[in-house]
Amino acid sequence: MGAMARWPITAEARAARDTLADDGLCNLDSPPVLSFFDELRTIELGRDQVVLRFDNTGDHGERVVHMTAAHPATIQPSLFGHSIGRWEGETLVIDTIGFPADSSGLALNVPAGPRKHLVERLTLTEDRTRLRYEVTVEDPDYLTGTATLTQQWDHRPDL
Repeated sequence: MGAMARWPITAEARAARDTLADDGLCNLDSPPVLSFFDELRTIELGRDQVVLRFDNTGDHGERVVHMTAAHPATIQPSLFGHSIGRWEGETLVIDTIGFPADSSGLALNVPAGPRKHLVERLTLTEDRTRLRYEVTVEDPDYLTGTATLTQQWDHRPDL
């Protein structure tokens, strides 16, 4: 969470964050927040799509990554956005747009605007027991620049 606390947020984002923190509000998580925590349960690889399944304190979510060349011309905004993917060698690259305005969509009670754009990279380690997760976030409404985060997940089917 420390890396997110250093993201380059605007003055408007700081004010909104402080208000939300005072109110004690908690929202359903959207990407990239959803991916920072340990709720990812499975990743199902298919030829036409990749499905990421999450379990967030009883709320189950499914992100579908369309393995197509481009986003459609019109997208209905949704909590998980619209994701397209491609393989770069062993790395799955996910490009996501189409989010609604969200009062805590950048994490730590920092709002996100409808122009939020993510590029995520998931790479299995050589020993195939860990997954490296990297995300680049752009949001011209609430970030003064690009924000990034890298973390690694252990495969723990026993949990």
